[in-house]
Amino acid sequence: MAVNSTEIHESGPEKPGTCLDSDCHPNASCSEFGGYGQCTCKRGFTGDGMSCNDIDDCQIFYPNNCNNYGPCVNTIGSYTCRCEYGFVFKERFGCVDIDECADSSLNDCDPVAVCGNGFYGFYTCTCPYGYYGDGRHCEVDECQQGTPCSSDEDCIKYIGSYSCVDPCYNHTVLNDPWRSTFKTYYYYYNLHNQYHCDTRLSGWYRFKGKFDQKIPEYCVPRYSCGTSTPIWMNGFHPTAGDGIVNRTACSNSYYDCCTQPFNISVKMCPEGFYVYKLQNTLGCDYAFCTGKQ
Repeated sequence: MAVNSTEIHESGPEKPGTCLDSDCHPNASCSEFGGYGQCTCKRGFTGDGMSCNDIDDCQIFYPNNCNNYGPCVNTIGSYTCRCEYGFVFKERFGCVDIDECADSSLNDCDPVAVCGNGFYGFYTCTCPYGYYGDGRHCEVDECQQGTPCSSDEDCIKYIGSYSCVDPCYNHTVLNDPWRSTFKTYYYYYNLHNQYHCDTRLSGWYRFKGKFDQKIPEYCVPRYSCGTSTPIWMNGFHPTAGDGIVNRTACSNSYYDCCTQPFNISVKMCPEGFYVYKLQNTLGCDYAFCTGKQ
């Protein structure tokens, strides 16, 4: 009786060693090469494919990329990051900064405020020009919206309202001998001292010594006035009838006599002295000068 070769071929056994009959570990994958299966441990595991053990990803730099913004927590075959406030964990990227400004539900800025996404998981809220507040609360600033006070008064804004103040009777007296243009200061010869600075000034001030003093109207040499970068006023002092006027304050640095200029206000009072509306300086080697005392 003849034998059907086709039937013998179809009923023959499968080739041994294929992925169909492999003994790969559950955490391994099988690939066929030349009809034979090869077991390889999946990412996050190590072994020969027949046996696969979890890798502690937190013990190696890669793929652990929590970026120092949260502790690494090992999981079976992977890891996660317990991210700090302001960060979120994303696979393959680790702890990623949250842009709180991209969604108003993620920040507590006032609706009119400008939100600024910062580094290290923080953000800022700033009231725009014409508004007053800390960014979380902004209200119309009457002092910036118009001229509610006379030319002799300064407009002071506070939460809920404003007031008009005459700086001739509302100011702080500064009586510092070191401010004199004759007080030359060289740090090299004063190693145990630091330069004087005006980083905490904010408001109206009157300079006094033996007599009332003025900020010089000329470029003061460096290392004068007890500091390395003295500040002078670029412009003339007003008369009593001028009221409050704006002037430019200049600092004499390495580059020229008027680097990083900024605005100040000046008023001559009926008694003949001057008051100045000043602001914080850029650093601790900047200070306002006065004439000799």
